[in-house]
Amino acid sequence: MLSYYIFIQLCLVTLIKCDDDKNSNLDDNLGLMIAVPIVLSVAPVLFPFLHLICYMLYKDVKEKGEVFMRLCSLYAYIGMFLWLTYITIYQTMNIKQFGESITFIVFVFACICAPLSYIYVILESFYSYEYNYLCTTFKNDEAKKHIENAINVKPRVFTSMECYHLDTTSREVLYTDSQGRSGYRTEYTTKKVVTFTGEDEFHFLYWKDMSDTTTIPNCPLDSVIRIELHEQVDFADEATKDAFLQQQKCYVARTKGFDDHFKYSTKMFVDLNKKRFLCKDKESTVIPSWMNKTQFLFWTFLCCTWPYRIVFNLLTAKKEFKVSKIVSNLPIQSTQNQHLLSKKTNTNYQSILRIL
Repeated sequence: MLSYYIFIQLCLVTLIKCDDDKNSNLDDNLGLMIAVPIVLSVAPVLFPFLHLICYMLYKDVKEKGEVFMRLCSLYAYIGMFLWLTYITIYQTMNIKQFGESITFIVFVFACICAPLSYIYVILESFYSYEYNYLCTTFKNDEAKKHIENAINVKPRVFTSMECYHLDTTSREVLYTDSQGRSGYRTEYTTKKVVTFTGEDEFHFLYWKDMSDTTTIPNCPLDSVIRIELHEQVDFADEATKDAFLQQQKCYVARTKGFDDHFKYSTKMFVDLNKKRFLCKDKESTVIPSWMNKTQFLFWTFLCCTWPYRIVFNLLTAKKEFKVSKIVSNLPIQSTQNQHLLSKKTNTNYQSILRIL
């Protein structure tokens, strides 16, 4: 938002300077004519990206993709009103005197970006944290039972594999140079084509829940809170980790030749049915009538999604709980909450392959 503020201030300073000098015209500045379209094209993505980097400097962010899309929504929401403001000024005030071409370029960008920003904010709202909270409401005892079920869920560890190649296509494009001469040039585009995806699950013998059950959230009397569940899965010992890495190495060696390029990743997680939900003290606790997903979508379509989110977050406290587990092929020292898996699942590995 600071970047938007600086950008607006620079525009105002430029316009004031032009107003003081009646002979000056923004169209006369070739550098500005080139810079404005570039800045307007890059800014909607650059500002959220810089915001995300600054945010990550002081807080560990695991779900970077979700946070980035959320920041894009915030900036798109702010930008939408800035674009609408500019469209109004362009149509009602004589700003063409500052440079007819450059003000028209900004006007075209505004007409394109304003509706696109509105559409993006609406689409992102369906995946927002607030919408997830509002979709599910538990009573205090139901929330505790849901968390206890998450504690008893078996973790999963597997390798995700992807093979692909790069497909390059070319086309002839008509162009006109600065001297008005026309001609054709060849443009090349490269597209990633995925031909194989697969998962190789690691089957371990033991797992243990390490969650601190004393920190299970408890809803205060006659109140509504937001609860968010986090997950963490680790190897209990080096021997189990080495066994997984050896299996992963064999799996990658078997599948990497399916195409020119490949990439793989390790995924360790717990299947949590609901990661975010609302919790109320008891059945008789009244949730405000506006605090539901229907009202959220209603205000979203009325361009008030972020004011709604701010009020919703201010009026509901947030509590978190981490579901932490360890896995091992060796007996874990403490037998508390330890689970021995069936010998039938003790295979070297099981591959789930899917050819695209």
